[in-house]
Amino acid sequence: MIAEILLSLFYTTLFVWIIFRGRFFKSEGISRQGLALLFIIKIVVGVLLTLIYTYYYTIREEADIFKFFDDSKYIFNALFINPLHYLQLVLGINADADYLQTYVSGTKYWAVQTDAYQEFTGALNANFFNAHRLITRFNAVVHIFSFGYYTVHVVFMCFLSLIGLMAIFKSFYPFLKEKRKGLVVAVFLLPAVLFWSSGVLKEGFIFLVLGLFIFAFFNLVQKPCVSQTILLVVSGLLLAMLKYYLLAALIIPMLVFAFIVRKRFKYTGWVYLIIHLLFLTLTLALSSFQNIIPSPLQLLSGKQNEQIKEGFGGTYCITNDSISKEIVYFYPDVKLNKTNVDTARRLFRPQSGITAYRYSNGCLTGDSILFTDSMLQRTVFYEISSRPTAGSFINIPLLEPNPLSFIKAIPQGLFNVFFRPSIFEVHTAMSIPAAIENLLLIIALIISLVFSSFSGINKNLFFFLFFSLLSLYIVIGITTPVLGNIVRYKAPFLPFFAVLILMIVDKERVISVFKRLKSKK
Repeated sequence: MIAEILLSLFYTTLFVWIIFRGRFFKSEGISRQGLALLFIIKIVVGVLLTLIYTYYYTIREEADIFKFFDDSKYIFNALFINPLHYLQLVLGINADADYLQTYVSGTKYWAVQTDAYQEFTGALNANFFNAHRLITRFNAVVHIFSFGYYTVHVVFMCFLSLIGLMAIFKSFYPFLKEKRKGLVVAVFLLPAVLFWSSGVLKEGFIFLVLGLFIFAFFNLVQKPCVSQTILLVVSGLLLAMLKYYLLAALIIPMLVFAFIVRKRFKYTGWVYLIIHLLFLTLTLALSSFQNIIPSPLQLLSGKQNEQIKEGFGGTYCITNDSISKEIVYFYPDVKLNKTNVDTARRLFRPQSGITAYRYSNGCLTGDSILFTDSMLQRTVFYEISSRPTAGSFINIPLLEPNPLSFIKAIPQGLFNVFFRPSIFEVHTAMSIPAAIENLLLIIALIISLVFSSFSGINKNLFFFLFFSLLSLYIVIGITTPVLGNIVRYKAPFLPFFAVLILMIVDKERVISVFKRLKSKK
């Protein structure tokens, strides 16, 4: 325990020294001392998150902050046996080769992220940046510096995400110099941002890459530069691999923003609206050619299908018998016996009388199989995915790859993202902060609209933020059937939402109203 604390303090001190010395961390809007304090706050939040999942949610293997860290120990151990094999596992070079399975045989989550799983989830060609294996690989690298102490991993992730948040802050500061303190809160101190960027989770990478992408873009708009062009391309590619819908939500608003900066159009809002309507029309039109090329609506429908599969839960297996090999599904309430044999492929031994449902081409076929003793004797079940039903699972309209289905799903999708989870939907301790934050942001939005002032604001930035948020919220809302995931997916763009509110609110009018109310009392 003492060694972990001392090593964590060492790396914290090292990163604070970098904050005080690094040119990137120099900004008029926030002092280096203030940034160092924010870094320490993030570490405190990360430690509190660790304590919550240690003493409140005690099932360690179900906690995202621990399960991939635990798996990474097996990858790290390969370094001492065969460094070349370690590099293959970390870099994703032929990582599922048979000769590497010895190293990962004890893992619980890495093992099921095989090509079969990637094909099942539609992510076969994005192996390295698979959401689960990415964070496992990060932990396997940090193990070199941490000696296995978890808190050190928290410190590393907090620093990486701080870089991304600082990049976002520096991007927006030139437009909001007179509201500097509010900008600090909007970018660094929103509860969801602190929570999701301070744990050993993939969101830390998302904040890092998103921030650098935005930072490079705004720098390039002001002054073309080779280094910033390289940063934009690299961070854009990484963002596409991590969360492609974040990149999709930004591309059109960014192109319009740059276009208006160059051409200096007067009717900024109309330019944004017309171009987005043209893009929406093109998107809907592409659905007519879905048999030739994958249309955006097909991608959204597939994304929703994947989210519903994960949210509803259950177990998907590959069956391998003397007759056929297919994917079957067991409902979440069906108890399956996991064996200790062949851990890397999670072997199952169902009991006689259990019903499974055939699964093909991304959906259940409607055919069921009642397994008898004779069938079970010649059938082997290898797990692809297994999870319980999400506690905040909700029903959303099913998307078909056609324009009408897409348009009909938008209103409920936007409602879910903006207003849920509400304080009336709090079922667990972890959902309380999200519900309160949602309520406070809605109240802040209402106040900003009541006491709004559009004079003096950069309308190009305003509409860039508005249409980026609208695009992202539509995608999240129509594809995500779990409230917890909605909170998690929209967190990287919450600074955009808060900055939008900050831009339009007339703080002098708000202060004067509160002073009058106070004087009446």
